[in-house]
Amino acid sequence: MPMTKKLGVLVAILAISVLSLGITVYAYTQEEIDSFTGPTFGISGAGIVADGIPGAAPVKYGDLINARDNQDGTYTFEGKNFRISSDWGEHCLTGYSDTGCCTASGVMPTLQHTVSGPSYMLGKYCLIKGVRMLNGDGGLPQTYDGIYKFEDTGGTAVEYGIPRTMNVPVVDIYCGTHEAAMAVTHNGSIIAEIYILEEI
Repeated sequence: MPMTKKLGVLVAILAISVLSLGITVYAYTQEEIDSFTGPTFGISGAGIVADGIPGAAPVKYGDLINARDNQDGTYTFEGKNFRISSDWGEHCLTGYSDTGCCTASGVMPTLQHTVSGPSYMLGKYCLIKGVRMLNGDGGLPQTYDGIYKFEDTGGTAVEYGIPRTMNVPVVDIYCGTHEAAMAVTHNGSIIAEIYILEEI
């Protein structure tokens, strides 16, 4: 075999090996996910539906599932009025379901209300908006756009902002059921812009 052909074969084998190594690096086991985020987080490709929550109706972009956008820079949520105080940046959304325990703030988690974040965020409200799939396939409507309260804390990824995927920190959203939590987590590919709110 001529030297140039041998060199070409060697380069091809090396490229395939590097690609395989790259794929292996980004493939997390459930145990690895738990070490990052805590054991309440679900990772599974099973049962994932287009809008993330089985049986949930699609929500158009910009709609808030649990609050009113007053179209003047203010929002109404659970009888209180808020405005954006700061942009907290993009975060990867993961999901968790009921563990039968109280949250870190001493209350039971509530659907479309409770999120888990760093302990310094406890008691604060946030606006989750622009939820999208990282892979850009458009398969996830804005089902999770809304206002939430930081009532819980999580594992290392949540507490210290350690990236779960693509250098994006994590916010964990309470989903109610294990299936919905797995759908949100979806291998770390659901990204949203998060804004910190202040009451007015």
